[in-house]
Amino acid sequence: MKTLLATTHFLRWPDRIVAETNPASPTTLRWNTNWHMKQEPAMTTRLHEYDVANHLRTPEEMAAYLDAAIAESNGDASFIAMALGDIARAKGMAELSRDTGLGRESLYKALSANGNPHLSTVLKVANALKLQLHVKPMTNQIE
Repeated sequence: MKTLLATTHFLRWPDRIVAETNPASPTTLRWNTNWHMKQEPAMTTRLHEYDVANHLRTPEEMAAYLDAAIAESNGDASFIAMALGDIARAKGMAELSRDTGLGRESLYKALSANGNPHLSTVLKVANALKLQLHVKPMTNQIE
């Protein structure tokens, strides 16, 4: 014997909607007269994994991305390291490893969410990526 499964808006057998409830008045049921017919699945949405490294093509885009990451980091060094890692992956870790003289694995580790790169590593990576780091006084600082 099949049992009814109650959901927020529908009473259903495992593959058929038997009755709908009105969300405004959950006690009111509207019976589906075609309950014996198998329902077609609703249209589905496909999700694709987004990787920003696939979209950073020019040095200007890379610089703007890193600048935005620094502005949004609120002092979180790992957030900035991850952004630098995204840029490094966009250029290619093997090429960056050759340009910096650092190992590819150590670059992946240092420029990850759990990485804590030394300033010397950050400067070598920025130099190899043809990026400059600038410092300017803070404006509109909220305390």
